[in-house]
Amino acid sequence: MVEVQVDSAMIVDQSSASFSHTNLKAKSGKMLVFNVAPGKTLHVQPRVIGGDMIKMEVVLFDRGRPTMRTDVNLENGSTVTLGGEQFAEGTLLLRISPTTASTVARDPNML
Repeated sequence: MVEVQVDSAMIVDQSSASFSHTNLKAKSGKMLVFNVAPGKTLHVQPRVIGGDMIKMEVVLFDRGRPTMRTDVNLENGSTVTLGGEQFAEGTLLLRISPTTASTVARDPNML
């Protein structure tokens, strides 16, 4: 089991910003869908968990059309930040943090 946290921020300037924090859990191979901003969704699919590494496919959609795709290899509990996507009058920043935990694996209510 993997728990993925996605924090999204739409930054207009240094004095104004909005943040959204979402946590979802799934078995490896299952797709997680995050609504990160109006009209924008992020699909994260943990693919392989080996040792202390988590390999994921990450795709950002704008109104159903893919605008960014990448494969990410992260250490368990580490974070990657993706940014630069223009949104409204600012920039969309995404922070993705996957974690494997024994408590996640024991939860029978997971996907």
